[in-house]
Amino acid sequence: MHILNSMSLFDIIAALIKPFIKPKVFQRIQLHHGNMDYEKFYENEIPKSHLPKEYGGTLGTLDELQAETTKKLMDLRDYFILEEKQRELEFEDYIRKHPKDVKCHD
Repeated sequence: MHILNSMSLFDIIAALIKPFIKPKVFQRIQLHHGNMDYEKFYENEIPKSHLPKEYGGTLGTLDELQAETTKKLMDLRDYFILEEKQRELEFEDYIRKHPKDVKCHD
C-alpha cells in the first residue's frame, strides 16, 4: 500500500503503531512524501495499463473512464433501486419485531 503526499505526521504515527503490527504487514505500507518523483513512481510501481492517458498510461482518458463508469452505474440502476427497497423492508420488519430497540428523537 502506498500513501502519497504523506505528511511527517504519518511518520510519527507509523513509528507509534509499528510495534503493534506484524513486520510483514508494516513492510507493505510505503509512505511517499510530497517531494517525490511521481513519474519514476508511476514507472516503477503502477503498470501503464492501470493509468489513464493523462498520466502516461494506456487505460483511456479521464473523460472516457468517467463516461464508462457512469454508464456502468446507470446500467445497474435497477439493482440499486431494488437493493434500497430491500433495506427499507428489512428495516421496517426489524422495527415491527423490535419496537423497543428503535428510539425516535422528536
